[in-house]
Amino acid sequence: MLSCLAIYPGTVLSATIGPDLTLRLKFTNGAVIEVPEDLAFEAWVINRPGPRIIVCPPAGGSVLAIWL
Repeated sequence: MLSCLAIYPGTVLSATIGPDLTLRLKFTNGAVIEVPEDLAFEAWVINRPGPRIIVCPPAGGSVLAIWL
């Protein structure tokens, strides 16, 4: 397992969300971080510049919460 500090400062090459709501981040150095859905907690949040926020809700049932 790769420590998050080992990829800092890195550049995200791609970010994808699978049908099971797993967030997968690929970095230019070849590192990959995967964050699966959690049954009890919000597993991950994407907050970019601007008003849009995407949240993987607890036990989301393959439905993301998106605020515009």
